[in-house]
Amino acid sequence: MALLVLVIILTGLGRAGAVLAATPFSLPPGFSEEARGVLRPDAQCGSVAREGAVPFANPNTCYWSVFFERPLLAESNSRSLFTLDGDDALIIYGSTIEQITLYIHTLNNHSTYDPLAGRYFLTQSSLSDGFSDRHYAQQVSNPFGTKLYLIVTASSRSFAMIKRSLVRQGIPERYIQPLFFPARFANRAVRAYPDRLSFSTRYVFQTEQELLTIHNYAQRRLPALRALLVRGPDSQGNIEDGDVPTWEQRLATGALRQTRAEYDLGLEKQLNIVEKRVSQFFTDRGFHRKITAPMIEKMRHIPAEWCRQPGYGSCAYDNPLGLYSSFECLRDSPYPAIQEDFSREIQHCVLTLDNPNDFFVVIGVNHAYVGQQDLVTYSSWGLANAEQESNKAIIISQDSQDLIGSVDPFLPRINQLDSELLYAFVFSGNCRGLANCIEVPWYDASGQPRYQAAFLNGRHVLDRAGIHAPHPDNLIKARLLWFSR
Repeated sequence: MALLVLVIILTGLGRAGAVLAATPFSLPPGFSEEARGVLRPDAQCGSVAREGAVPFANPNTCYWSVFFERPLLAESNSRSLFTLDGDDALIIYGSTIEQITLYIHTLNNHSTYDPLAGRYFLTQSSLSDGFSDRHYAQQVSNPFGTKLYLIVTASSRSFAMIKRSLVRQGIPERYIQPLFFPARFANRAVRAYPDRLSFSTRYVFQTEQELLTIHNYAQRRLPALRALLVRGPDSQGNIEDGDVPTWEQRLATGALRQTRAEYDLGLEKQLNIVEKRVSQFFTDRGFHRKITAPMIEKMRHIPAEWCRQPGYGSCAYDNPLGLYSSFECLRDSPYPAIQEDFSREIQHCVLTLDNPNDFFVVIGVNHAYVGQQDLVTYSSWGLANAEQESNKAIIISQDSQDLIGSVDPFLPRINQLDSELLYAFVFSGNCRGLANCIEVPWYDASGQPRYQAAFLNGRHVLDRAGIHAPHPDNLIKARLLWFSR
């Protein structure tokens, strides 16, 4: 992917003067404007461009935030943080981006107050499912390159009043959409130290053209999407936790969609064949398994509520519509596991690439291309630097499109094996001419290792049909093979 274009996005930002322009609509009686803002890149457009900028940042994702024309909190210089009462609203309005892989708007609990410690601590956790292009497609024929009025509030009454006012001003009803969140986080009137909130957007790309689309969107003379922070006539919200059920609640009640599409297609048996062919390929060249059995992918949804408990740590702005993946160590792993920042329960097996005779092969099913292509919208694998001071930057990555055809060198195309549905992602510190291998920049110019250890971090985003994070039982788990000689 063109690193230069990413850098252009990061350095060509800003035109904040346009924030001061008057809004093209009026508010209903009882509501008042508090601040104007703009949605723009926040210098986190892929960790390839700024290694270490974002923990676990996906290099194929541009991260944008709402920035207001001035800081809104007396104790903070940040222009992206705000607080709300129960009937307040944040209105995101303007034009959506042209066609790309995916966009997701998310309201976040940036930080919350710990009365025992007497200070705020970072949570950086999502407060609802988020609003994606697939959500919007339920209301408009094409969610790209169209108008949007997204009303973020903890009050159904506030939403109804603002929507009614916008419709009376000639804005088509289909463009006016809610993003509800629990009223317990809209607590400015009832807490001395209210929850601090932020609003962010992910723009996911898989091609040079999509990256250029995001770049052009950022460079518009007038911001494409603006924000208006609105104060309501009261302070009460009525949205409760059960009104915006979590992914975990949907899983427990069986509300998440289940399908055996991948298994019915026989892809698990085909993956077994891929594993045998890959193993034979390396055995024929004098390699052996450094770990005898494959490590199996473990998928998890990040429970955002974890991060709102003191001592767990930040969710690093979790994607509420995604599953995150890791490989946990087997008993004969020569290296220890490391833990996620936000959970004592989640571990990654540490990998080292300082031995040029070591090759790693991730084999699996390319979920985004199975059947009607509605199981997963987007998948990716990233190799992350495991050193704590690195902020766990992604070193290399592969996404759904990159993985197409990666299995071909290991087996010919025959009827029962489709190279679009299966992959074999190979990487090493020294590929030594292996055609389909991605060489990790493990060594510096003097031949010394840049990194001490790494781990694999995966993500699978948005069940297109269910419009939630995918159901893990629908997806055949990937396997990690480690070869040496």
